[in-house]
Amino acid sequence: MTAVENSSQRAYVESHPDFAVHPTTRFTDRREPYVRASVQRTDGDTETVDAKVTFWTATHANIRWQANDAAYDFWVRAETVTRIPRRDSIWKDVYDHADGYPEGEY
Repeated sequence: MTAVENSSQRAYVESHPDFAVHPTTRFTDRREPYVRASVQRTDGDTETVDAKVTFWTATHANIRWQANDAAYDFWVRAETVTRIPRRDSIWKDVYDHADGYPEGEY
């Protein structure tokens, strides 16, 4: 596990999958599903964030989101994410394609 930091001074613990054992799959650009994820901070606390999954393996998901003028993009264990409709996400990607989500979800 490694720490991920940015200009907002938040640091999160990143967990990398074993890419040799679990191949990576990518969602279609700007049509990635939204998730609610529990992410571990380096100070020991856990934070819940709304994000998008860009890549996944059998064991991990690569999530990304923006908060406090900072962008985050890193791997977390798959069991820490739950898929949610876009409409329920606190953070929404301004570059989403409306036709990429089920009717009523956008």
